[in-house]
Amino acid sequence: GGNPICGMATFLQLLVFSIVLGLCSLIRTSSARDYAPYAVKNVYLLNLTYTAKLSAQNAFEHMQLAAAISGLANRQSPTFYTILTSADEEWLEYLRQPDQWLHTATLHTFTDIAEAVDFYTSVFQGVVLYDPGVPATSNLASTAAGAESLLPVCYRPADPSSLYNRLVASGPKLKVLRNFVNVFNGSISGSSKCDVYIYGIKEYIASHMSDASYLGFYIDYFWTKVATSDYTLSTAPNHDFFVSKKAFFFDLDVWDDEAPNDDPSQPVGTDRNTMINMLQSAYQQTNGQSMIHIGGFTPWAFKYVGTHSQHNHGGVDTEWESVRVFTSFNAFVDADACCIGVMGNAAFYQHFPLPQQLIQNPKPTVAELKAKGYIDNNGQVVPKNYAMFYVGDYDSAAWLYSQFKGKWDDPNRGKVPLGWAIDPELAERFPVIFPYIYDTKSPLDYFVSGDSGGGYLNPTQLIPPRQVSNISLSAAPVWRNWNIPLYQKFNMTFTGFIIQGRSGQMTEAAEDMYTHFSPDGIVLSPDVDPVSGNLHAYKDMPIFKHISDIGGDVDGAVKTILSFASEYTKFYVFRSVLQNATYHYTVANEVKLQAKQFEFVDPYTLSLLAKVYLKLPTH
Repeated sequence: GGNPICGMATFLQLLVFSIVLGLCSLIRTSSARDYAPYAVKNVYLLNLTYTAKLSAQNAFEHMQLAAAISGLANRQSPTFYTILTSADEEWLEYLRQPDQWLHTATLHTFTDIAEAVDFYTSVFQGVVLYDPGVPATSNLASTAAGAESLLPVCYRPADPSSLYNRLVASGPKLKVLRNFVNVFNGSISGSSKCDVYIYGIKEYIASHMSDASYLGFYIDYFWTKVATSDYTLSTAPNHDFFVSKKAFFFDLDVWDDEAPNDDPSQPVGTDRNTMINMLQSAYQQTNGQSMIHIGGFTPWAFKYVGTHSQHNHGGVDTEWESVRVFTSFNAFVDADACCIGVMGNAAFYQHFPLPQQLIQNPKPTVAELKAKGYIDNNGQVVPKNYAMFYVGDYDSAAWLYSQFKGKWDDPNRGKVPLGWAIDPELAERFPVIFPYIYDTKSPLDYFVSGDSGGGYLNPTQLIPPRQVSNISLSAAPVWRNWNIPLYQKFNMTFTGFIIQGRSGQMTEAAEDMYTHFSPDGIVLSPDVDPVSGNLHAYKDMPIFKHISDIGGDVDGAVKTILSFASEYTKFYVFRSVLQNATYHYTVANEVKLQAKQFEFVDPYTLSLLAKVYLKLPTH
């Protein structure tokens, strides 16, 4: 990898490049990192692409079983790797390059899943059986898999090709240690689905057998009844990391005004009450002293939303209500949202050796901004429309895994300043990408956190009065302590987007948390910022407005940005979703042709200009 300019240049050219562009001093080649001390000797591969040809039931069961093996086998060290998507192939290929982490590893390939089960006998104790008639038991089985080192198998004796018949009834005849078949009938709550979770909360969270600082919000076996041809939408591969962490798995409807489409006869509100009981139990287990990491997302393509909802609850509304509820119990979302939400191998990647710190390009100085003509000789900001691109939405490890590299590896990157917005805690599940992008950044690429810092949540819901949970203890210190090391590790001091959703206006108490790790600024939607106007500050931290989203259509984006043209000094943040560098370069050029007062700047330039404009300290 690395920067071809540095590689090909003669010494003289190098000298010129370093002086004129500062390029080679800023771009370290990825080969400069030494992975030898962390070398992995053997990696065992299972290619899961065959699941596309199976029935939905078999496909789900194979992917879930492979994820459980991955979670257990990779818990202590990286050994087992599955291939299902192009991202799985591309990142393995990347890691096999010279000087990369897996370059010296020997690869072995299993012929089928039974061979993988046989090879990894030492990592599991036996089998947990689940009940296809009560789909929620598939999530309880993944919970048991992590908590008790068991392999989840669906009880389908009538299908000769089922894993039950291949692994339990015959073949290795694996021992059944937990049986969730014909156990749950609704006798506790009036819902067999919710009875599964009521049992699970007591059995796994209250007992501390599960680590409730990790929760997996992934669709249960109900998916097999409504599956489309794209089996990755099951997100069963995502279980691996959460199994390795002994997470508690759930899939519940947040709305209390209707019964969910997967359990239409339950007493209305039972799903939501069960979700709240689970979160209360998780909060108690963690003593309210740690953030709770929820992987996954409302499975809106199949449940709870739109046509799957009696009241036609919208996707965004459902997302916002879920996050409002989660945050009130100290939980953030690592938002593996449809329909690019699949990610296997995070249990493997979690062992990738990240450096202690990754360093960004140097932040601008007042002298540099004077030289650029942004600040005049009197120290005043020159009246222009200063605009920053927020390049998102990377608040999900799955989205980062499959979407980011293709947008980054773009010949026009480095021609326009960009604020690449990545939630730093995604390094838990996909650390691999961070050295790659920090080592190949151009002088115009800067990194900021996405929504809402080290995880997607509604900040005001961490501070009393806390809606839903009514918890009287503030989680402000917990959120601060969670973010400070993350922002330091990735050399970030700017939060590009704070989502308040259904939690109301931003408050000074919530803004205060961010001064501790995001001193160069936060960005709010205009509707949740109680202070009107283009720009203001809390203490010495600038607060910007996320003035508008810009869509995938270049002409539409240009039109949107031009609608904010002003003769006065303005500070704008425009958010794009899943767009590459060429898109932003094209948009910026078009805007500049039609409105010369626009200056596209990086986030840290925007911050420094705002500090000068507001007469805040600039050191």
